[in-house]
Amino acid sequence: MPSPEIALLLELVLDLKKDIGVIKEDTTTNTEILAEHARRSTASENRLEKLEKRDQMLNGFVKISAGLLGIVASLATILEVFRLFH
Repeated sequence: MPSPEIALLLELVLDLKKDIGVIKEDTTTNTEILAEHARRSTASENRLEKLEKRDQMLNGFVKISAGLLGIVASLATILEVFRLFH
């Protein structure tokens, strides 16, 4: 019959093996969750980049349109002034 110390050590070793098994399961689960999070983050970043590009294009269009309208309005005003004085 093994001594009480050996029985206690054996019990502790078995408990440690169980704890290691639980830690491995948790690590596997966390790794899967992290991979999914990374995938979703990458997808969100890609979508954000597309939205930022679209926003920049829209801002550029508005600025160019406003500039062209300003030029047309200026030319119309100049033509109107010439028409009034001639």
